[in-house]
Amino acid sequence: MSILYFAPSVIWITLIFVAISLPPDKVPSLGVLWLPFIDKAVHFTMFFVLAVLQCYGAYMQKLVRLSNGQFSWIILAAGLFIGLSSEAIQHFFVLNRTADILDMLFNIFGTIFGLFAWVLYLKIRRKNNFQQKHFSQQ
Repeated sequence: MSILYFAPSVIWITLIFVAISLPPDKVPSLGVLWLPFIDKAVHFTMFFVLAVLQCYGAYMQKLVRLSNGQFSWIILAAGLFIGLSSEAIQHFFVLNRTADILDMLFNIFGTIFGLFAWVLYLKIRRKNNFQQKHFSQQ
């Protein structure tokens, strides 16, 4: 059993905390891509990717089957904990940054959609494997 399968999610978590710890004047400008609430899309995307990476690590280590739902709750709890932690760090430890309930909601939405995307990916993969196995022999 190798913990290396979780390395991508650990690296991603580190990047999340580095990104949220930047003072507002150090956050890279999106220039032409600036849209209202673009930061919410960034939060959603960060946590979507995190959930997928965590699912990948668990799947590769064959720790649990996502279909039984047990690990799904762990992924959701991890997303919630990391999201709350990131907002608390912004509020208490980063100058000129505050916690935002909408950021937290988009962190949770990203986690949920990442988990759903992984489950959908597995279902499609299993269906394709089944079709290849049973229909390619004809």
